[in-house]
Amino acid sequence: IIYLSLVQSILNFGIEFWHSAYTSHINNLSRTINRLIKYILNKSSSNIIIINKLIL
Repeated sequence: IIYLSLVQSILNFGIEFWHSAYTSHINNLSRTINRLIKYILNKSSSNIIIINKLIL
């Protein structure tokens, strides 16, 4: 819930500008998001497992 309310809303707000971003910037953003999700969930597991937990 914390991720959805604080992070996802901000990311969705700026998503229309991502199409013009460099791939390296998007990759950095993805890594940062993954680290944040791991921190929120207090996990060190793989990205797929974390994404599945967020969806459920």
